[in-house]
Parts: sequence; C-alpha cells; structure tokens
Amino acid sequence: MAEELFPLEIKIEATRQQFPHAPKEQLGKWTIRRWTWYEKQTAFDSASEVIDAKKGLLKTTPANIYLQMLLVSIRETPENWEKTEENVKNLDPDLGTALLNAARQVNGLTEKEKEVFLGLSENEKDTPS
Repeated sequence: MAEELFPLEIKIEATRQQFPHAPKEQLGKWTIRRWTWYEKQTAFDSASEVIDAKKGLLKTTPANIYLQMLLVSIRETPENWEKTEENVKNLDPDLGTALLNAARQVNGLTEKEKEVFLGLSENEKDTPS
C-alpha cells in the first residue's frame, strides 16, 4: 500500500508542446526516483546553514531543500543535459515545477517536515493575525 502512495519512481517525457519555453536540451525523458534514508539526511544537511552551533539551530529554505531533493532524485535526464547544481537552478520554471512535483510525490514529505520546512502552521495562534 505504501508503494501506491509513494511510487519508487516517476517518468516524465518533456515535450515542446508541454514546455514551449524550455531550452531544447531540457526536453526529453526524465526519471525521478525516491531517495534513500541517507540521501535524504545529507540533502537536508546540505540545504541547512548553522545559525548557532551551541544551541543546534539551523536555517533552511524551501528553495534549498527542493534544490537538494532534485539533485538527489533526478536519475535519468535528456541526453544533452548534465545534472549539476547550476543546471537544476536554471531549469525552465514549468519543467522545474513538474520535476519538483514528481520528486515531492515519490519522496512523500511528512506533515512534520512540511510544517518545519515549508512554514505550515498547525494551529492558528502560531500565525499572526
């Protein structure tokens, strides 16, 4: 049942029709794979900045988490596109969103992770009025 909720991989065929503004080298077959426990831990480490080492306080942003998630989860890419941090940052916005949605689906962020890393609030008193 868990595999139905969180498939192990998702394949995306990026075409000019779907992504009319994407550079030619970004069009083609993509495979997004679920990360391992260790890959997830190192991705969160890489996306975090130490604010206070004594208190163990870290700062992270959704953009950094998502960048690391894509770097880990992208497995197959179009032939003329190389997976680098710079290239992931420069993905066509529509294609990048489609790849990120697939990565979020296979990696299944928990509600606690959504709360902590995406700024979601569990109760209204935490949200300024």
